[in-house]
Amino acid sequence: MAMTDVQLTVFLEFTRRYDEIAKHFAIEMREESSAFDKAYQEKRNSLSEDIRHALLRYFNLCSHEYFLSTQGFIDEEVWAVWTRDITAKLKRPLFHDAWAKARESYSSYPDFQAFMDKLLPSPKS
Repeated sequence: MAMTDVQLTVFLEFTRRYDEIAKHFAIEMREESSAFDKAYQEKRNSLSEDIRHALLRYFNLCSHEYFLSTQGFIDEEVWAVWTRDITAKLKRPLFHDAWAKARESYSSYPDFQAFMDKLLPSPKS
């Protein structure tokens, strides 16, 4: 299915916004699995303010994307790719912990909270 002009504009703008946020992530944070995860687990409380703010901006971006997807402004195929990316990030300890801390600030948007919570990895039995 071809994207509409509006969907293409939204796609390009949100791709630009993600790139701006990702500039503040350490390069290792963008890789699927890395030594960064292990190092993060060893010093969880020593994240730089830059990374903390980038994580909050990332969750804000996700909430905007979620809203626009529910309104039909994001192509379904694009949304499926973005959802897989959000899911992969939430599997990483840094993003998982950051969402746990940021979650309450989205209490006025319970649909988004539920969406993100659904993507969290299941606890190991």
